[in-house]
Amino acid sequence: MGNKYKIPYINACIRAFAKRFRLSVQSAFEYLYKFKGIHFLVEFYEIEHLQSIDDAVDDLVVCCQNNGGTLRWGYITVQMSILIFCSLTGKHICLKGKRLVSWYASEGPVI
Repeated sequence: MGNKYKIPYINACIRAFAKRFRLSVQSAFEYLYKFKGIHFLVEFYEIEHLQSIDDAVDDLVVCCQNNGGTLRWGYITVQMSILIFCSLTGKHICLKGKRLVSWYASEGPVI
C-alpha cells in the first residue's frame, strides 16, 4: 500500500532543492531525475521523510554528486580589517575577522 504523503514529500524536496540552488522547479526536477535524486527519494522515502527537508536536500546533493552531478554549495567569506580609534588610549585598534557574505551555488568544486 502506497503512502499518500510520498508524492507531496518528494515535491517539497524538489522545491527546496530548487530554492537552495536558485533553479526553476522544472530544472531542479530534471537535474534530480538525471542524476538519480528522484530515484533516491522514492527508494529511501521511509528513512528520508523522518529527517528535515534541509537534510534531505543535503542527501540529494551527495547522491547526485555520486551519480555524476556537479552542483555544489557552500559559503563565501571575506577577510575584514576594521580600524577603530580608542578614545581612552588615543590609539587605533585593528580588529580582524571573517564575515559571512552570502551562500552560493556553483557547478564544479568548491575551493
